[in-house]
Amino acid sequence: MATTTRSSAAPAAVGPARLSVARRERHPAAVAFGVLLVLVGAMIGVLVWQQTGDRLSVIQVINRVPAGQQITVEDVRAVTVSPNNDIAYVPWTQRDQLGGYYTLTALLPGTVLTGGMLTTDAPPSDGQVVIGLALSAGQYPPNLQVGDRVNALRAPRSGDPAGLQGLAAGAVIDSIAATADEDGLA
Repeated sequence: MATTTRSSAAPAAVGPARLSVARRERHPAAVAFGVLLVLVGAMIGVLVWQQTGDRLSVIQVINRVPAGQQITVEDVRAVTVSPNNDIAYVPWTQRDQLGGYYTLTALLPGTVLTGGMLTTDAPPSDGQVVIGLALSAGQYPPNLQVGDRVNALRAPRSGDPAGLQGLAAGAVIDSIAATADEDGLA
């Protein structure tokens, strides 16, 4: 009888196979280009940082403010803008002085406040209105002065049967502004 023997020894354990890694080649030109990109980026960052220093903190309206009303500190916030000599921005540092000014026109949210939007003149009180009249020479007395009381009448046009109509009785002259006539002469 033939006997066969089996080996009871287990096969040898096989570990993870090592893959050979190819060495990378260094490219000095690529390294130099990378360093150059970093330097250019740093210079651009410095330029941007320097230009942001030339900013001005000004007042922006965040709530609707009707014409003739005072602006409160709750109606505004600070925003930064680039300085512009042609625009009379109201600086944020002057926000506490807004109480002495009235708006000339309605201000909408998002409006950057300029000096031309404000006046120190109080609006007419209840029952009063401001009427603007454009009169030619001869339609008003030549010695008319601010503070004078006048009656404003509407003269009829030719063919208008209505005659004279009263516009305002006892009106007080608030201001007189000379404007240029058709020839450009005041």
